[in-house]
Amino acid sequence: MSDRSIQKFKEYVQKLNPIDDIIFRKMAENREFCEEILRTFLQDYHLKVLNNKSQYAITSISVFK
Repeated sequence: MSDRSIQKFKEYVQKLNPIDDIIFRKMAENREFCEEILRTFLQDYHLKVLNNKSQYAITSISVFK
């Protein structure tokens, strides 16, 4: 990667928030994160997440060629 590409990438990443799908998907891979979110939304502080799977996203249609 060129220095310019790296700089553009860093600028893009700094603008991301947990509400952005790409970041939330990564955070949702963590079972404890999912548990905390669900406990808060459902107001069930004894809820246990046994396992979780983040959503799968196809980022390029070329995989079907």
